[in-house]
Amino acid sequence: MSGAVARSFVSPWLLVALPLTLAGGVSADEPLRLLIASPWPEASVSTRVARSAAGEIDRATGGRVSLRVLAAGQRGDDEAVLADIAAGKLDGAVLTSAGLAKVAREFLILEVPGLLSDYRQVDSVLEKLEKRLGEALAKKGLVLLDWGDAGFEFFFSTSAIRTPSDLKAGKPWVDPTDPVLAGLFERASIAATPLPTRDVLANLRTHVVQTAHATPLQAIGFQWPVHLRNLTNLKLGLSLSLTVVSQASWAKLTDDDKRVVRAAQGRWRLRLSGFLRTQNTNAIKVLKGRGVEIIQAEEAAWTALFTRLQDELAGDVYPKDLLADIRRWARETK
Repeated sequence: MSGAVARSFVSPWLLVALPLTLAGGVSADEPLRLLIASPWPEASVSTRVARSAAGEIDRATGGRVSLRVLAAGQRGDDEAVLADIAAGKLDGAVLTSAGLAKVAREFLILEVPGLLSDYRQVDSVLEKLEKRLGEALAKKGLVLLDWGDAGFEFFFSTSAIRTPSDLKAGKPWVDPTDPVLAGLFERASIAATPLPTRDVLANLRTHVVQTAHATPLQAIGFQWPVHLRNLTNLKLGLSLSLTVVSQASWAKLTDDDKRVVRAAQGRWRLRLSGFLRTQNTNAIKVLKGRGVEIIQAEEAAWTALFTRLQDELAGDVYPKDLLADIRRWARETK
C-alpha cells in the first residue's frame, strides 16, 4: 500500500482526549514521589488518564504524595520493570498480561477465549476476583492499586478466518509469554510464530506473520490493518492491565493518603475502561469504513476448541476451582 494509505491508519484514537484536567503539582517541603513505569505511549489516552489520576492525588494530598508516570516503556518491558521494583529502583508499574503471568499467573484465565461474552459478565467477574488478586500480589511483595480491561481481542488476518482450520494457512503470531493463545494454537495443531508485540508490524510487512490478535483500538494503534484486511467477528479473551506498587513504597503513605490514592486510581480506571470499550466499538466501524472486511465466524467449531482449551489449561495455568467459579458467575450474570 502507498505511504498515504499507511498513514491513514495511524491511530486517531491514540490522540483522542477525554475531557481531562491535568493539574500542576502542589508544592510540599518533602513530597513522597512514587515512580510508576507504564508501557503506554505518551500521547495515548491511557497515559493521559494515569497522569490525571496523579494530578488528583497530588491536589488531594496537598502535595504530600506525587506520582510520576514514566510512559512509553522507557523502563523496559514487564519483566524489566518488575526487576526494578524488586531492586527499589521503581515504586510501581502498569503491567500487561506478560507481567500478570509472572506475578499472578492464574489470573490469565480472563484471557481465555469463550469464558466471558459481554461486559456485564466482565465487570461482575473483575469485582469478585479483585480481593483474590490482591492477596496473590501481596505474596509477591506488591499492592494492587487498580486493574481492568481494554476490551475483547479479535483475530485480524490477511485471509478470512472463519474456522480453526483456517488458521493453519493463516501464519498466526503469538507472544512467547502468552500460555493461553499458545495453548489454543497447539490444540488446533497450528504452528504460530513467537514474537514480542513490537516486532509484529515488521513481520507483517515481510508476510512472515499474516494473522494477529488485539482489540480493534490496539490494532489501529499498531497499524496492523494496513496489512491485515480481515477482522473475524469472534471475541477472544480480554486485554488486561493492572497498576501495582511495592509494599515497601506503599508503607510510606499514611492511611488517609492510601485511601486517596486508591479512590483516585479507581475512579480514573473506571472512566478509562468505559472509554476504551466505547472506542473499540467505534474502531470496528472505522475499520469497516476503510475497507476491512468483517468475517463471520463459524461459532460451533470455535466453541468446541475454546471449551477444550479452558478445561486443559485448568490445573496448569489456573486452578480448576477458579475455572468453575468463573463459569458459574458468567451464567449467573446472563
